[in-house]
Amino acid sequence: MASSVLFQPAGTAGIADAAGSLNILQTAQSPQTLRQIHKTSRRTRGFQAVILAGGLGTRLWPLTKTVPKAMAPVAGRPFLEYQLDYLRRGGVSEVVICLGYLGHLIQEHFGDGRRFGVRIRYGYEQDRLLGTAGAVKNVEGYLREVFFVIYGDSYAVVDFRQVMEFFLRHDRLGLMVVLRNENRWDRSNVIIDGSFVRVYSKGELLRGMVYIDFGVSLFRREAFAHLRPGEAADLSTVYHHLIAQEQFLAYEARQRFYEIGSPEGLAEFEALVHSGAIPVPGGVATHPGSLRGANHPSVRVQR
Repeated sequence: MASSVLFQPAGTAGIADAAGSLNILQTAQSPQTLRQIHKTSRRTRGFQAVILAGGLGTRLWPLTKTVPKAMAPVAGRPFLEYQLDYLRRGGVSEVVICLGYLGHLIQEHFGDGRRFGVRIRYGYEQDRLLGTAGAVKNVEGYLREVFFVIYGDSYAVVDFRQVMEFFLRHDRLGLMVVLRNENRWDRSNVIIDGSFVRVYSKGELLRGMVYIDFGVSLFRREAFAHLRPGEAADLSTVYHHLIAQEQFLAYEARQRFYEIGSPEGLAEFEALVHSGAIPVPGGVATHPGSLRGANHPSVRVQR
């Protein structure tokens, strides 16, 4: 049965200027480095980002029995608040959130985004899961000509302005931000050659595969033109389509990414917030128990 598409715009009110493309030049991973990155922001505005927030979050069970993964509590605030704050300071002014499991809780909390300095729209998967690429196709009516795609459990420390400039200068259909990983943070899955992604594989570890997908991509709408509306598809399908046409750029990040999709990642991210390395949206951390749902010390790995 074909999936029925439902768009839910949450408002069209004026949005505060987005501020703060972050100057990421260091490779160190210390809290001092992160603090410096956040202090050296520069004024910019205007990008659009699609956040993929429809996953089930099974590795965070039982927390995700009552809240979607993007709403996992970190120092008393949903993780998505941190992500939106970082995107806003990086120059993103408009966000489209692709929702699925318990998605109504995200929309109820964030509304039209005005409280968080961005404009937010929503897209729901109705009859079946559409996959990451299908979810983007599902919100095609909201997409600008060029837009970022970001995973809803990722805090990706990268200069969005520089990524956009690189993308527009090379004039291709897609771009993947990559990190030289060498299986350190997770299994490497990308081979690059100069400014291009040559191989992407989630299943095979191949010779020369020392980079990892950073969790941030940039596309022109045309990159999704070959997908049918309502068709379930993974972003890897789009990646391979672009690689075959030599249309998939690679931009190397210098700072590692953070994630809250695992108990270990969630605990690490909260520790960074409490250390001051990652700023709290609004500047005040609240008690971890003040959000609906369990806190990460009680989360167990689902096997």
